[in-house]
Amino acid sequence: MARGARPSGPPEGSKKARSRSLGEGISGRLRLIALLTRRIEQRVGELLGINLTDLVALDHLIAQGPKTPSDLASLLEVTTAASTHIVDRLERAGHVSREPDATDRRKVLVVPVAASVDRVRQVVEPVLERLDAIIDGLSEADVAVIERFLGQIIDFYVAELQRPLGTPTPSKPSSNPPRRRGKGPSHG
Repeated sequence: MARGARPSGPPEGSKKARSRSLGEGISGRLRLIALLTRRIEQRVGELLGINLTDLVALDHLIAQGPKTPSDLASLLEVTTAASTHIVDRLERAGHVSREPDATDRRKVLVVPVAASVDRVRQVVEPVLERLDAIIDGLSEADVAVIERFLGQIIDFYVAELQRPLGTPTPSKPSSNPPRRRGKGPSHG
């Protein structure tokens, strides 16, 4: 390429160039949000003296109420043995207790300790309030666009999690229907 020559590709300012530029910026920001979210979760876990897996378990218990170790294993997508270790660690750290189920005395429920729930809320609620303030500052039109976009990202991630590992990601369907080959309509 000659010195000072522009690289080949869409002309600067074209719709395709803007689209590619915006896509890279959005993708990069989504990755950064995921990274920063993990870092905040790690800090909360450090404050509570637990690891990230245990924090996720505690979050499920706080959000959904007491669970059996087996139910917790399903939510965390781990074995029941791993769930038992998680509950053991949370109990040693003082974040949960094991209590008999009032409706079935054979079952044991993992119950979050009130002091831990309060501590988590003291840390997390101010963050959520600041995020809500940012959202409140958006116009209704902006909120609609962002919600639609995030919904599409969520749908994509859910589909990716359902796809077997190692299989190629399906390409985006074309907006134009495929043309039939052959001489006339097919009646099969």
